[in-house]
Amino acid sequence: MDTEIETVDTSTHVNEWAREPRGITAAELQQLQELLGTFSFVNGDSDKWKWHMHNNGLLSTIVFTCQLNEKLPSSNAYALPTARNKFLPQKVGIFIWRTKLKRLPVREELDKKCIDLDTLLCPVCSSKIEYVEHTLLTCPFAIDDWSQVRRWWGINSCSG
Repeated sequence: MDTEIETVDTSTHVNEWAREPRGITAAELQQLQELLGTFSFVNGDSDKWKWHMHNNGLLSTIVFTCQLNEKLPSSNAYALPTARNKFLPQKVGIFIWRTKLKRLPVREELDKKCIDLDTLLCPVCSSKIEYVEHTLLTCPFAIDDWSQVRRWWGINSCSG
C-alpha cells in the first residue's frame, strides 16, 4: 500500500502582522518557517497531541493539577495554590502565585523573554519601567486604586 506524503508549503501562507517582526523575533520566525518547510504529513493520519502522563492520553486541568501537586511538595515555591482556600476564589490564588513567581505579563518580564516591545515604560503612567511591584504598588494609578479600596473597606491609610 502506497502512502502519499504531503509537504507543508509555507511560501503561500500570508501573515498579517500588526507590526512587522524585527530583531530576535524575526530571526525566530525565519527559523520556524525553515523547520516547517521540511515537515511533512502522511495523508490519512490525523494531527493530534497525546499526553503521556495519563492513561487515556487526554490532558485536563484537573488531572494536570493533581499530577503537579503530587510531584511538587507544598513547601515548594512553584507549587500551585490549589489547596482550595475557602476564603479566596481560585483565580485570586493563582494571581497571587503568579505574582510571587514574577510570572505576570508586565513589560520587564516580556522583555526578558525577548518579546519585542516599543517601550518598557508603564502604559498607564509612562513614568517608570513596568515591573510587577510598580504595576501593583508604586504606579500613581495603583496607589490611587489601593486608597479607594481602603476607603471602601473602611481601613485608614497606612503610614510608614
